[in-house]
Amino acid sequence: LTMKSLALLIYFFFADANECPTSSGSLLQRSMLASGSGKLQTLAERSSDKVSRISAGNLKAKAKARSRKQLFEGCKASSKPKGSATFVGLRKQTSSGTCSGTEILVQHEQLSGVSTSCCGFKDLSCAGCAEIGNGQCSKCAGGYTLENGQCTICADTAHWVTDDGSSCHSATCSDTKHSGLSSNDACCKCGGGVRAATPFTYKSSNLELGGSLATIFPVPRTATKYSVDANCEFMLHGLSIDGATGQLILAAGCSEVGCGSPKSFSTSCTITAHQTAELNATAVLKVTASSFSYASNPLVARAGQTSFSPQPSVTGASMACVPDSV
Repeated sequence: LTMKSLALLIYFFFADANECPTSSGSLLQRSMLASGSGKLQTLAERSSDKVSRISAGNLKAKAKARSRKQLFEGCKASSKPKGSATFVGLRKQTSSGTCSGTEILVQHEQLSGVSTSCCGFKDLSCAGCAEIGNGQCSKCAGGYTLENGQCTICADTAHWVTDDGSSCHSATCSDTKHSGLSSNDACCKCGGGVRAATPFTYKSSNLELGGSLATIFPVPRTATKYSVDANCEFMLHGLSIDGATGQLILAAGCSEVGCGSPKSFSTSCTITAHQTAELNATAVLKVTASSFSYASNPLVARAGQTSFSPQPSVTGASMACVPDSV
């Protein structure tokens, strides 16, 4: 046992033991402290003249370094932060970011700002697009691949490389197989890769019975074929889904919401977008109709907007709590 090791051991038992809270100290530590303190103190007295030559500063630094790496049970590592990071906002809005009710907002985020453009709701190029140019998608959002003017969710097959070490980024599209897969199978740019259906959604709709049907469509449009689930009851209320665009439409023979019935209703259907033969995505469309309605559900009050008017206007209205209304 060298004098340097002895000094470290003495410091570890007497100095570091004080840094651990008594309540969290382990039985093993307390037992060792109790049984070994007398022996260690004797050794310390015999070696005091040599220990004094060792820098106290070096002892403390080495002991703390050791305690951080391998602490006794119950001791806690220092909670002091070792560094900090400051995030500076670099994004700014470069356009108004407003589209009409039948358009979809497309955003492209860059360090210089966020550019925005509008895309028609029936346009297939809206899905997964980050930037529209000349009426077509010119740049896809992250995770999407641009193919024939449309963006598709795709990831290159992980760890695939050619015999000369080229990944999908630099590989030439061909049917030549490497490790069982060709670039046409493994790489998104070649029509392969791992693909998934693009998600879409519908906004909940509040309709006026006897009124005209609002424009309700999937956001974004992702397919040219749509279907409804077997339990869908849209037809019972004079509603249907356009099989090509996914838009909510009036059923044949109906010219108004409710198809002449004065009875309020609320129903929902699961809509499936058949993007390809293999890729399908679903979304739920909920439709509510009554003799009057509000612009949105729920209504969100903000500064400067604390009242909401129904459409059409009503008189003599009162409020009651459901299901406690009388």
